[in-house]
Amino acid sequence: MLLSNTFFRLPTREKATWMHPRSRRWHLLDYVLVRRRDRRDVLVTKVISDSVGWTDIRLVFSQMRIRLQPRRRRQGKRPPGKLNTR
Repeated sequence: MLLSNTFFRLPTREKATWMHPRSRRWHLLDYVLVRRRDRRDVLVTKVISDSVGWTDIRLVFSQMRIRLQPRRRRQGKRPPGKLNTR
């Protein structure tokens, strides 16, 4: 497992998720975990600032490339044919 927030070199304003009320400094508290084999499918992970009003937290989002594979049909067991008992 890897933290996709740490892959990209972004300014603090695009990766910090929470602001301390007294010091007014932003901190990275929320992370997005991905499997190692899916690392190259992560396009970007950053935060969205709130457009409605001021808040001390931000939403984290991650864009990923998704490749769909066709469904596999199950190879069911066939019932045995009729046996010749004569």
